[in-house]
Amino acid sequence: MRTLKELNYIECLFITNHGGVSGITEFDQEQNTISRNKIRAYKNEFGVCYLGKINKYDNSEPILEEYIRGIVYNFEYDFAIPEYNSEIAEMIEQYNKPKEQFNSKHIMNSIKDIYNKIDELNGIFLRWV
Repeated sequence: MRTLKELNYIECLFITNHGGVSGITEFDQEQNTISRNKIRAYKNEFGVCYLGKINKYDNSEPILEEYIRGIVYNFEYDFAIPEYNSEIAEMIEQYNKPKEQFNSKHIMNSIKDIYNKIDELNGIFLRWV
């Protein structure tokens, strides 16, 4: 099994060789395979891996779910972190609450804060096509 560092390098090469992220099509499943392998490598390196989704479409789905093993479907999760974190769970919960008024600046700041928290936790972001 490859390390997370090796997989990040492979992913960068793959994206570069396709002319950037926009050059990857849904018919090329290599990016999805890389993301699945990154999840496994992340779990191996940290011992624990929680997967999360930022945009929830159903309030019954969990924000963070521990990855044990098994299939991860395309677009099922957006990121991985090494431990359950109630702060990020609350940030995502607040982000997904219905708003009375649309405010793009507030939405972008919320997303930026979530991404910064994932970075702070040594998390990784997953790419799917």
